[in-house]
Amino acid sequence: MAALARAAALAGLAAGALACAQSPAGPALELPASVTAIEARFGERYCRRIEDPAQLEELGELVASHATGWQPTWKEPPPPQVTIDFYDGDSPVLRLGLGDGQLLTTLEERTFFQPLAAAGAEDLIRRAGGPPAGAPAIPCRPAGDG
Repeated sequence: MAALARAAALAGLAAGALACAQSPAGPALELPASVTAIEARFGERYCRRIEDPAQLEELGELVASHATGWQPTWKEPPPPQVTIDFYDGDSPVLRLGLGDGQLLTTLEERTFFQPLAAAGAEDLIRRAGGPPAGAPAIPCRPAGDG
């Protein structure tokens, strides 16, 4: 009986440790319906602006598929290799970053991430107008230029 009680106590401690190790979920990501354009930066050599409503809708669906499951970062993430800025007219409304197998964003003034498999990253890059193999460089505006 004592062994059973000890096993139950250890199981309880293990469950508590697992609960403490889990991060609280971040807020939900919401993309305003008023998005009129995106600007995607693929490094410093290739940029793309998309204003086509069908392409914007496709990107909106992709963002909606990642609306929940965001986890807070506990250290400064490395700079993303791909940055996608969503605009309502000239006003930025959302920024997503992609790098090191993670999707990054800032919500409620904190940086959050989601793991992103290679296939998901390739899909995001394709939908955001990523460069085809051997594409010529398209100069980027300096980051932050609105």
